[in-house]
Amino acid sequence: MSHKVDVHLLSCLDALVAEAHVTRAAERMNMSQPAMSNALGRLRDLFLDPLLVRTPTGMVPTDRAEQIMDALRPALRTIDATLSASGPFKPAEADINFNIMTTDYGALTVLPKLMLKLQSTAPKVRIGIRYSRPAEVREQLEGGDTSLVLGFFRDLPEGLYSSVIQTDTISCLVRRGHATVKGPPTLEQYMRCRHVYFAGAGTQIVSTIEKLVDEQLSQMGLVRNSVLRIANVMVTPHIVAESDLLAVLPKRAAERLTTGLDVDIHPLPFELPDFKIAMIWHERTHRDPAHRWLREGIRDVVRENQF
Repeated sequence: MSHKVDVHLLSCLDALVAEAHVTRAAERMNMSQPAMSNALGRLRDLFLDPLLVRTPTGMVPTDRAEQIMDALRPALRTIDATLSASGPFKPAEADINFNIMTTDYGALTVLPKLMLKLQSTAPKVRIGIRYSRPAEVREQLEGGDTSLVLGFFRDLPEGLYSSVIQTDTISCLVRRGHATVKGPPTLEQYMRCRHVYFAGAGTQIVSTIEKLVDEQLSQMGLVRNSVLRIANVMVTPHIVAESDLLAVLPKRAAERLTTGLDVDIHPLPFELPDFKIAMIWHERTHRDPAHRWLREGIRDVVRENQF
């Protein structure tokens, strides 16, 4: 049996045994259901036991799972108490800096209201923004340089906490008065048009949204004619407003960025999964009172303003 195991994985086992339900355990741990299922698989390999088994009345922990948690639960509680020993966080008095890795979308839709909230509740708290680099999420969170990550990620490293804070749809931006597209584009019109493509400066850095669109079209045997590659999403609506190029953006971001521009926002002529913004953090900050306060503050401003 491998002995490579972290506190986060054991906390997952604690939640699974307590809830006897993968989805409820995921909610308790602020994780996605697939991430908790993955954790259960790793725990089964680690302990060579099914840990949870299905019965006519639902899932129940095995005897081995109960024995493991009887032995480990006091240690987990001690760890939790030790990490929280600094006492309650007092935002009004706190002089602290949080670094957040995020996309333009996260910065645009969350930061303005968050900063307004901090102005009155935590005036000495400072926020530093680092732009999202999906390949470095674990490295940044483990290294201590990043407090949390906000963004849309399809694949996350194991052992990180995540919580979806808002859901959006991906929309199509079209110039008002476009030469051929007079309303919501048909698939034929969409494919005939030329497109703006949001990607980083390097050839390997491409927006997850653009990847989703390309993959969906590829399944239909189609390829967009992307003629302009840009690294700054904020200029996209301005390019669309003064050309016949089309672009894709999350609807809420598009509504903010197109204010005052001759740009219409339409549904795409094909189905895409919802665009889900998640908050992601590491075990090292999971119980820290200051970081817990920050995460709750972000949830609050998203909920209050219904972005």
